[in-house]
Amino acid sequence: MAFQYKPGEFEEITRLYQSGQSLEHIQGLFPDKSLASIRMKLVKAGIYKKVTTTSPAPSAAPAAKVPKLELAPKPTSKQGILAGFKTAQAAVGIATW
Repeated sequence: MAFQYKPGEFEEITRLYQSGQSLEHIQGLFPDKSLASIRMKLVKAGIYKKVTTTSPAPSAAPAAKVPKLELAPKPTSKQGILAGFKTAQAAVGIATW
């Protein structure tokens, strides 16, 4: 693709853009120009400005309170560790013992 503009091309692109034509439509009229090239040329000329949208402010609804989990004390013996492991496996549906 050639990104050089012939005399009068950029003026025509500028006129089309300022008349409300979309960049996609303008690029269709100039198939040897990429959409990015047209946009950048308009940006450098100070004609194209990125459209920014603002989202509405979040509602002031209070956040739901999450109850604090009470954890069991950690086992310290081998039997306690094995029992905790088996309990955890049973809780998630694994039964290998």
